[in-house]
Amino acid sequence: MGKYLWTEERIYNQYLPRIIDYPEFPVGAILKDSANHFSSHAAYIYEGHRITFEKLNHKLVLFANALHITGRLLFER
Repeated sequence: MGKYLWTEERIYNQYLPRIIDYPEFPVGAILKDSANHFSSHAAYIYEGHRITFEKLNHKLVLFANALHITGRLLFER
């Protein structure tokens, strides 16, 4: 296992980049594109629980719709 660095109240693996270049469009568009191209692939696996990109996208769309219906905006407290 790699060494970890304590930086800005977070723990980082020393082999991971601190900055990642990413396209200039919304994260939701990245997820939707991933769901279209890799629908049955695992988006994440945590403690044996696996969720596909398609299922993750579906859950996030439901969540976004629920926020919209209740009048909430993203990052609003």
